[in-house]
Amino acid sequence: GLVGAGWWAREVHAPAFQGASVRIQGVYAAGSPRARALAEAYGARVYEDYLDLLEDVDAVAIATPDAVHVPLALEAVRRGRHIFLEKPVGVSLEEALTLLRAVEERDVVAMTALTARADWAAETAVRYREALGEVLTFRGAFLADYLADPQAPVPWRARVLGGGPATGPALGG
Repeated sequence: GLVGAGWWAREVHAPAFQGASVRIQGVYAAGSPRARALAEAYGARVYEDYLDLLEDVDAVAIATPDAVHVPLALEAVRRGRHIFLEKPVGVSLEEALTLLRAVEERDVVAMTALTARADWAAETAVRYREALGEVLTFRGAFLADYLADPQAPVPWRARVLGGGPATGPALGG
């Protein structure tokens, strides 16, 4: 099951799972108008209740605002479901450790989405690292269009701990 219907779920997770011959059973995205379109694109069902989704799947991919990663993942783990979790794992070390303990106790598979590990640029840099010598500086950019639509329903981006690891410190969180 897909948990979340934003850019990562739509543009990264769903296509990757389809390419891996994984059937997407359903999509749960609390209050998201995008959930139906995502579900229909993959022949899946929209779930209005997260617990109902968990009853019907073996695993979930969680791509939601950071603050709800661990609560959603813990519920899945408690029910013996495997999890694929977007970064960051949690909003604190304590949250991440709580999830780790639960995963170990239930003996489920848990994986953090490290999508750049298969990135061409990263692979190329590793391949040529000896020829490059000692790296003295690095500059990078993440260019994506998921913030381009000013009408997009993304109110969590305006809240502390809602929009990524930089927003907590940047907004005083």
